[in-house]
Formats: sequence, C-alpha cells, structure tokens
Amino acid sequence: MQPWVIFLNIAVVFFLIRLKVHFYIVFSYLVFGFVLVLAILDGSSYIYRSVATYLILFLGLHFFYLVCVTSFPALLCAVFFSNLVWIFFGLCQYFLGVDSLSFLVNLRSSADRGMTSLAPEPTHFGLQLIFFSWIILILNQAGLVSLRRAVFFVAINFFSVVFLAKSSMAVLYILVFLPFFFLARGVSLKSIPFLLGLFLVFCLIGLLYLDVNPESRLAFIATNLLSDPLSVPQEDASVNARASHLVLSLYGAFSGMFYPHGFSAFNDHSYVLNKELGEFFWYNYQSNIIMSGLGALLYELGALGLLFLLFTFFFMMGWAGFNKYGFYSFALLWIFMAGAMPVSYPMLSAIIVLVYFVTSGRVRAMLKGERNDG
Repeated sequence: MQPWVIFLNIAVVFFLIRLKVHFYIVFSYLVFGFVLVLAILDGSSYIYRSVATYLILFLGLHFFYLVCVTSFPALLCAVFFSNLVWIFFGLCQYFLGVDSLSFLVNLRSSADRGMTSLAPEPTHFGLQLIFFSWIILILNQAGLVSLRRAVFFVAINFFSVVFLAKSSMAVLYILVFLPFFFLARGVSLKSIPFLLGLFLVFCLIGLLYLDVNPESRLAFIATNLLSDPLSVPQEDASVNARASHLVLSLYGAFSGMFYPHGFSAFNDHSYVLNKELGEFFWYNYQSNIIMSGLGALLYELGALGLLFLLFTFFFMMGWAGFNKYGFYSFALLWIFMAGAMPVSYPMLSAIIVLVYFVTSGRVRAMLKGERNDG
C-alpha cells in the first residue's frame, strides 16, 4: 500500500474543502467512522492496514469528486499520460528484462510470466490497463473523448494485456468487461461498427497470442476452461487461492447474517468455513488479508458494508431513478472487485465518481456551461 496516495488525497481535499459535495461522500465518511470503531474494538496488529485501506477508498471518492467538479480537462490529461507511462515501462521491461525495474518496484514475477510495468505482478499491470480503458470509454460516453481516440487506446491496452502482461486473470476480466460494456452503452446503428471493431480486435489479439504461445499458462487455462471449468480452481494454485478468498468471505458474511467480523477473524474462520464446504480450497486460503474487495467489504463491515453497496448503487445510477448505464457499470465494477482487488484500489473510487457524473447529467451541464461562456 502506497502512503503517497493518502497524502495526495488529503492535500487536494484540504485545499478544496469548502466545495459542496454529494450526500454520498458524507455518508462514506460516516462508514469510515464505523471502521475506526471496529478497529478500536478489534485491537489486533491488522487494524492499521485495514484503517488505511478504507481511508484510501473514502478519501478517494472525495478526491475524484472534487477533481471532476473543478477540472475535468486535468483529469483527462492525467488519464492519457498515466496510461502511456504504464505501457512505456512495460515495453522497457520487455526489451531490457523484467528485473530492469527492480530498483523502482518490488517485483514478484519472472520473465516467463509477463511484464509488470509499475506494478509488482503482471496481473496488476493488466488490470491497471483495463481500468484505464474503462475510464477512457466513460469519458467517451460523456463526450469528452472522441470515439477514434478511445478505440485506439483500448486496442493498445488490450494488446498490452495479452502480449506484455500475459495475465490469464486480466484476460478473463476483459472477457467479462466486453459484454457488460456493450449492454451499458446500448446498441444503435451508429455504434455497431465501433462495437464490432472492438470485439474483432480482441478476438484477433487472442488468436494471435494462442498461435504464438500455445504452451503458455494463459493457453493452458483457456483450454481447461472450455473443456472442464471446475478443474481450473482445483488444479491451479493461484486461481484456487483467489477463488477461496471470495467464496469463503461471502459465505462467512451470509452465514453470519452480515454481522461485522472485523479485521482479524478471517484467518481462523476461513478454516472452519472451508471444512463446511468440503475442503474444496487447498492453497493459501487462511489469511486476515482478504484478497477480494467485495468479500472484504461484506465480511469485515457486515450490514454497513451492504448498505454502502446500496448507496453506491443509487449514486452510480445518478441518484434519480433507473439508469441503464449506471446499472451495468455498478454490476461490472463489483464483479471486478470480487477478484483479488482491495477496496483501496484507487480506480474503484474513480469509476464510481465518473459514472455518477455521466448518469446524473452533470458532465453535460458543465460542457454546456463552458460553451455558453465561450
């Protein structure tokens, strides 16, 4: 966890503290107050990391809200610049070796797995590029980025996920992302060429990779998923560990009627829960650090975590009735967060706030105001 994220968010929030915010932002700080109470009652050595995790989430919501209110163009430039920087460092590793960035990043990878760029693992690199792609497509939906530029960056990012990161988990996220994106965007005669083009680009990238690397781990998992899906979590240690944290944390939350378990119960409780499920999970499932953002939120905070999800749902819908774009975006986001992504992941806050600004019509209102001022 990088402390500079907290310092940056605090600095921006402090200087823009007088700006009004949505009630959802205020509610998120109330939830953080509950986190502090849980941490005091818990009293274990895990509370400091847990408090920082939720602080990053709620400060991040406030930070991105203020940035969207004050300077959408700055956010736009930051997204494109950051996207290019991540790909640049991935290419540096590709040509100079994975260890070439060991002075900058605590690497947990090898040359045969894939590039990590500014992340410790290839999967994190791949997920970062997917979220950059999602933000760019949201900005396109808002009318801030042209369709041509959005397609270009998304294609480059997907290509980098397959050939640089080489992450099977990230590719799986892309397969989940595409249908939800199509549903959220809607299909019109004007958008059909764009949707077909995006789908064909990904299919061609996938086929090319499988042809070039038929013995890779990604090809192995893809083949097994098609022939026997259950064999993947049973035989692959990494998939087994990731699935265990999601399933056991959600099972513990539901079986406990959403009682808040706090931050140091999962290590021992997961052993009992796994016994009840016939010991399906066998690799690295016992830990007090839950490798699932959704699982951690519901297991650790219980009913209040569920209430936070409900408020997030209405916030992403624009806080004004049903909105298809907000509905599918919310569903996709928390399917993503069901995986090994912590609630402190900054892109979580960014997506929540950006979708709200699109579905509530605030982006259109700001753009209209700028045109009138011009």
